[in-house]
Amino acid sequence: MIACDEELVLQYRKNSKEAYDFLLKRKLYQHRPLLYKYYYQCKCYGGTMADIHSLFYETFHKAVLRFIYNKILFNTYFLKLLNRDLAGYFRYLKHPCRSPNTFLSFDQEINYDLNLTFYDVLNCEEQKNDCRNFINVQAVMEILDELPINKKDFETRNIIFLKSYGYTVPEIAVAINLNAPAVRRRIKDFYTSELGERIRQHLL
Repeated sequence: MIACDEELVLQYRKNSKEAYDFLLKRKLYQHRPLLYKYYYQCKCYGGTMADIHSLFYETFHKAVLRFIYNKILFNTYFLKLLNRDLAGYFRYLKHPCRSPNTFLSFDQEINYDLNLTFYDVLNCEEQKNDCRNFINVQAVMEILDELPINKKDFETRNIIFLKSYGYTVPEIAVAINLNAPAVRRRIKDFYTSELGERIRQHLL
């Protein structure tokens, strides 16, 4: 029987290098398309696949060391860190003169607060908390998947997804190709809508 990600992390913490190597190969295989996606975005600014892979290995090691059991799936946690770090690398290449301190660093201490609610997550202008604070993301996304797929609903779903995973409004605006005020309106309208009420009831 093949061990799940969480079991492999536990085995590594019991000094099993084989478990670490197996999990690393698994994640590299699973997320290679994501690495190539960022590579194609970065290469026109001088980014290399070697840099992307180095960042992947560093992020993987951080995820293994910082992962907390029973709060979120390891793959979900790792993907958040990986997307953050890869996006930061892309921003650095595209805007080399911009201070990196304007972005959240996972080398900083993480504030851990299980009392953070879905409302708090959506309305926090500068999301400083790790995604482990919001463990109902998957349940919310299952509800969002029931939305009719038109352009506006698709954009709204992506906005809520990114916000609940810790991205700031300005970062979402760039990713979704909307201005920041429009993103804030989508979040506000979403939370006060009938769908928002369904989600609140689901999370009570």
